[in-house]
Amino acid sequence: MKLIEKYTDKSYIEFRDRRSKVVLEDKKGGRVSYQGINKEEKELIAYRIDGGIMKDGTGLKCDYGLYTVSSDVLRLIELKGSDLGKAIKQIKHTLRYLLGDSILGVNVIHGRMVLSKARTPDLYSSEEKELIKILKQHNGNLLKATRVLKEGID
Repeated sequence: MKLIEKYTDKSYIEFRDRRSKVVLEDKKGGRVSYQGINKEEKELIAYRIDGGIMKDGTGLKCDYGLYTVSSDVLRLIELKGSDLGKAIKQIKHTLRYLLGDSILGVNVIHGRMVLSKARTPDLYSSEEKELIKILKQHNGNLLKATRVLKEGID
């Protein structure tokens, strides 16, 4: 079953449209945001994962999933304070949860982390290396930023 067929409940869909700019913000007031520029105005679906697709009993989970319908690209987005290690675990767990749920047809899976504080030094942990490897297996990559992550949407 395709992602778009499995997850149709309007209670956890933030929006489904062709907006030119996507802004997803930390609902807990952390002052971090993900901004996607949709120049081609492709159809997008923003899923609330934490408290939406993944309810309370499902363990660690990221905040949002942003799905590009025409290209079957999924971005797992975590908006966080300064705990990079926890953000990595949240994306990994969400990825396993969604893939373990017999989701087919997602061509690319990216991880996106926006932290309120930069961590120092910027060394890759074994957890982060593992996440990068998993995302690469799904033709994706990992991006992280402080305060705002802004990117073009493919």
